Amino acid sequence: MDEKKYTGYFFLLLGLSFTVRLLIASFYGLTGDEAHYYQYAVHPGLSYFDHPPLVGYAIWPFLKMFGNTSLAVRMPALICSTLCMWLLFIMGKNFYSVSSGFWAAAIFCMIPLFSVLGGIMTVPDTLVSVFWLLSIITIWKIYLTGKLYLWYLLGFFVGISLLAKYSGVLLYPAILLFMIINPQMHGYFKKKQVYLGFAISLIIFSPVLVWNYNNHWVSFVFQFKHGFGEKAFFNISLFTQNIIAQMAVISPLIWVMIFFCLFEIIKKTFKSSDMLNRLFFSFSFPVFAVFGYASLSNEILPHWPAAGYLTLILPCASFITEGLHSSMRRRKIFIKVALVIGIIFTSVIPVQIFFRCFSIPTQMDPTVDLYGWDSAANFVEYLYNKYGPETFLFTHKFYLASHLAFYLSQDIASEHLFCLSKRIDQYDFWQKDRNLRSYLNGKTGIFFTDEHFKYFPGEAYVFEKIENPLQLDIYYRNKKVKSFYFYKCVGFKTFKTDERYFDSRPFNQRNFFRDLVTLDNKTFLFLNRIAEKNRWLANLLFRIGLLGSTEIAILIVSIVLFLAKRESFLKYLGTFFLALSISACLVHVLKETFSSSRPVAYFSQEQVIHVTGPVLKSGSFPSGHAQTSFLTAAFLSWLFPKYGLFFFFIAIIIAFSRVFSGVHFFRDIIAGGFIGLLVFWFTMRLKELLNFFKRGNEQQFDKNK
Repeated sequence: MDEKKYTGYFFLLLGLSFTVRLLIASFYGLTGDEAHYYQYAVHPGLSYFDHPPLVGYAIWPFLKMFGNTSLAVRMPALICSTLCMWLLFIMGKNFYSVSSGFWAAAIFCMIPLFSVLGGIMTVPDTLVSVFWLLSIITIWKIYLTGKLYLWYLLGFFVGISLLAKYSGVLLYPAILLFMIINPQMHGYFKKKQVYLGFAISLIIFSPVLVWNYNNHWVSFVFQFKHGFGEKAFFNISLFTQNIIAQMAVISPLIWVMIFFCLFEIIKKTFKSSDMLNRLFFSFSFPVFAVFGYASLSNEILPHWPAAGYLTLILPCASFITEGLHSSMRRRKIFIKVALVIGIIFTSVIPVQIFFRCFSIPTQMDPTVDLYGWDSAANFVEYLYNKYGPETFLFTHKFYLASHLAFYLSQDIASEHLFCLSKRIDQYDFWQKDRNLRSYLNGKTGIFFTDEHFKYFPGEAYVFEKIENPLQLDIYYRNKKVKSFYFYKCVGFKTFKTDERYFDSRPFNQRNFFRDLVTLDNKTFLFLNRIAEKNRWLANLLFRIGLLGSTEIAILIVSIVLFLAKRESFLKYLGTFFLALSISACLVHVLKETFSSSRPVAYFSQEQVIHVTGPVLKSGSFPSGHAQTSFLTAAFLSWLFPKYGLFFFFIAIIIAFSRVFSGVHFFRDIIAGGFIGLLVFWFTMRLKELLNFFKRGNEQQFDKNK
């Protein structure tokens, strides 16, 4: 009976909370952060200065479906918050009881950080929350079932978390801690699936690594300094400010309950063998340890440790369930008061958005960001048309530029809107190819700002003339909310203005793939000189490399199968031949597509290349010998796991011999080896699928008989 009742309560709560969020998301403007992430979606890239790219990727499809609307930008938040509530309900139900599952979802709705900010605004933390919970579920499933393939799924979830926000890196110490403090998990340190899962996470995160390499690790440096910039160990004022901010976005008494649960978990983790406590400790303690240390002397934003609070919602829900059914009157009263205050704190922002009933100074009221930007954009477009098409729009803060860009027509926003700041930001990367110092010289600009970032352009930029500002006041429900200011700036003297306003990047951009090719070329030439001086070694490796030819590989596999697997000779040979045929066709198509030159042709104007064996000039990428040798090694390792290392050692020697013989680059053999492994994996999955349907048909046939 309780299960049906609390499940009904949960779905009622889910529907009501989604409706409220949907109304706010649909009818009110974007915040500065959301507008900036909208710009991510408009400018797709490997990564960005502020954050990894997933938030932009998540917004992009909804812009295509719904157009440039607030709802389109906020759809990922609506979906993710709903998923978080559902996951918390399922986890609470499975870990404790169905009532705990309901209370976990209810607490989520009573915490402003999750229900309002993360539940309506599409920000990186919104996306991380879903994959953080999925990671907890997956590691718990690994503990309960021992299924090794789940490590691949865990690697995927960790990689997606990293692609959403850098704080996703804390999943690594969380998982490691859970494995260390649980003796039952120690055996997994010897399992290859753990390390392959880790590799999967890095592969997913690799676009961010490439972008940061290209830009001298600028995003990593920025985020590290942002969180750990101050050298002082302890600043009582900042630390107190951080704690108060945390309590405000969590709700004060719920914050107290969460930390009470954390202290209880820490005690039980080391005094008992309760696995749930160890799970919650592992996924909350690293978060609070890192951001707790940062908060000692740095201002940290309240949402940074969100993953730690999200984890502790579950034991907090159990605490509430037990407390409401206990005979301890004070505990019951405390819990009920905490929940009521949580509802009040969560309601403050929506009520302020709808009714503007609290007299909060503009500088301190985050909801003022939601109003007036459409009017500001209309006014800017009026001025732009009035002053002429050579006019440009600019500001000194990327928040302002992104906000206005969302409401401006796309052609004006993309071609005539600029952020000119000495402080490096994402606009430096979007504007880097425009040569702004020359392009804007002598032009008339419209500088815009608002009350929060009010600024006189003459303090930074040199113009022939700056007129008095035009003021646009914004009203909502007959109350003034904020003001915008617009300055007409005539005759921009860009060469008398600090050059950092046009490009704040203190470096020249690199190119990861070009540098990788250069390194590969240098390595090849180094080995080629060795091969030229050691002909005997080159001849030996050339002959070993012949083992990677398709004909010899088929012959070797046929002999091995005849000697060791004679009873299933044709079945195994057919599997190998199918995989080999698919991979060989794929390599042939890629060779024809890329038509890449062999080293002897690639360096024909610069170097004399020593080649052992036939001199080939085309079809370098990818290597067919590497594809065949690695596929063969994978096949034989599948049949004879005990000798897997030996088979792959031979495959590596064969692939290397192709470089040493002067007919391939390392990039060719890496691609060929990867294709061989990938096609073999695909073939085995296809074989399993066919066997599954075959078994199903046989069972149906037996049933019909």
